Amino acid sequence: MAARRRLPPGPAPRAAPRRGAGPSHDHRRPSRADIRLLDLLGLQSGLSTGRREDGSDEMLTDADDYFAPYFRPVSVAAMVSGVGSAWSAGKTFSYKSIDHLAVSLALRETVGADVHAVLSATVLPALGLRHSVLETDAEGVPLLCGAWYTTPGDLARIGALLLGRGELGGRRVLPEAWIDTMLTESDASCAGPTEGPSALRHPYGASVWLNRDGHVPAAPREMSYALGSLGQAVFVLPEHDLVIARTGLEPTPDHGALITAVLTALPLCEVSR
Repeated sequence: MAARRRLPPGPAPRAAPRRGAGPSHDHRRPSRADIRLLDLLGLQSGLSTGRREDGSDEMLTDADDYFAPYFRPVSVAAMVSGVGSAWSAGKTFSYKSIDHLAVSLALRETVGADVHAVLSATVLPALGLRHSVLETDAEGVPLLCGAWYTTPGDLARIGALLLGRGELGGRRVLPEAWIDTMLTESDASCAGPTEGPSALRHPYGASVWLNRDGHVPAAPREMSYALGSLGQAVFVLPEHDLVIARTGLEPTPDHGALITAVLTALPLCEVSR
């Protein structure tokens, strides 16, 4: 599904690739019109928000644009239209909600006002997500920054799609080329400055973390993974033909310890078969 329309009045997705084009000498002011969908999915749009990283009491409240969708009713359209570009697209990696909220708005412009119903009736079943519900704002726009209800089984199916390179249960669900795109480091993630907490300065693809720098020492470097709030996670380890899905509330989860424990137990599981 390609979103070709402009986000009124937000960033305009465009398809022209930037990788391999050589260094840029364009010194114009950052423009929202230069933002591609891949910039949004790669968290390198350059859109500015009011996110706080100072450890203040306001950091985890609705005073922070990053956490606002989880604390109070929001309008995705208002949030996206209310931010400007602080950096040129593709130059700075910044872990924030506004990029994926802009994707939500692009989807509404593509499939119509009832985007939640369309996704629930078509996309979620196609992905095998039988027990997942997308949260929306008051206007029905999905909060794709992470507000959704799911189960360990559905999390594992998401991982299985990556592990199967777009195939699930012997059926082609996603193009293999799109899986390659998801697992390719975004331009700003692999080079250039990073805004935000130092703990998140790691390789990032299209909405997927990558372990290519070995920042999870217990896991192979080809591992990809997604992290949610308070310990929700799914890890994809092709080398072991393995997907690990974790749910539960743990403010400071030790993902390395979990992966080590599972990999240690794998030989025992094989023996007991």
